[in-house]
Amino acid sequence: MKFMRKLVYCLAGLICSFSSIAAVPAMPENLQPAWLFGAVRLTWDPVPEAPGYNVYSYDTNNAIWVQKAANLDVPRYHESYVDVPTIYSVTAVNADGESPPAGPVLAEQTGDWFAISADQRTWTIYDTVAIIEWTVDISDGADGTLEVGTSPTNLTSFAWDTNYATLHRLTVTNLVPGTYYVGRITSVA
Repeated sequence: MKFMRKLVYCLAGLICSFSSIAAVPAMPENLQPAWLFGAVRLTWDPVPEAPGYNVYSYDTNNAIWVQKAANLDVPRYHESYVDVPTIYSVTAVNADGESPPAGPVLAEQTGDWFAISADQRTWTIYDTVAIIEWTVDISDGADGTLEVGTSPTNLTSFAWDTNYATLHRLTVTNLVPGTYYVGRITSVA
């Protein structure tokens, strides 16, 4: 009987120890940098088991990684006023911890400059939906990103056209009537 109690106790402890094994999220994949005329945009594939992401840049002067953003709830990051090529990495986070880092990737100016033209007269805006369009003046086209929110630091709606085109038309839904919105249009060739 004593042996049986010990066996049950050991099995119960083993089952409990298995249930407490941490399950950190998988490493983010497809980390893509884009240099945007003095700003950087990073995008990556969502990690299903990760409610948040941390973004890091490499400080070459001090040879250390510096956290730029913590617990982002979307798989993208925008940093303004970047005037030198910069190395970035991203991790996924959940309650059990932080994934291995994705990257590193180098964000730097490549390619030719081009202009984005947005004519508000061509936009269609309803109470809860807005259809925003713009063009780029580069013959091979560019991708297009539209971010909308209630302030420049709170851009919560996101639409992305990955087709390289000269005309982009993106739709934002779930707008609240009577609310003031701001947006950021980005295209990368």
